Amino acid sequence: MRQASPKSEGLRERNRREKHEHITNVSIRLFLENGYDATTLADIALSAGISRRHLFNYFDSKDEILFSHLREYYEMIAESIARGSPDEPAMEVVRKAILSNLTRFDAERTLAIAKIMRNNAALQSKNRANEINLEKAIMKGLSTLWPGGESHDRLLFASILSSGAIRFATHIWLRDENDMKLADCVADAFDRMNLEIKCT
Repeated sequence: MRQASPKSEGLRERNRREKHEHITNVSIRLFLENGYDATTLADIALSAGISRRHLFNYFDSKDEILFSHLREYYEMIAESIARGSPDEPAMEVVRKAILSNLTRFDAERTLAIAKIMRNNAALQSKNRANEINLEKAIMKGLSTLWPGGESHDRLLFASILSSGAIRFATHIWLRDENDMKLADCVADAFDRMNLEIKCT
């Protein structure tokens, strides 16, 4: 079989990304309008203008649609951490990686998802698994940056603390309904964490 050219591969990837975004946007609109539990995959496929079978080429479930942007964001964080400076403290590397990627973070979508989850205990429970995935993404990036020069326990400790700081920043940002910039919430959370560490 003849291999596709890089240009045609790029076009396919772009088309897939655009379709992925379209399905996600349609789904979140339906979740907000009709409720998460009441919306079916058939409803999503119909509103997105594709067949249900075609939908499964992109997503396997409503949960995957709802949380897909977080998975992609975590991958970006891991890659940014891995490109950090090994001469800096691990938590400073994480802080810089988070702040540098916030311009690519879909804040509007995150606020919409927060509204969807607000009264859905099952989704809130599943979101806790995403918090573990954030910690794993941070650990992956740090382990790549320090493949053997740092102890595993030290990197794990930094991953857990950094993940907690990010969760706290997101909590404050959502609680205050986006009154503050998310970047300011993240910077403040890391400053608070460093202060607490110095005081103990």
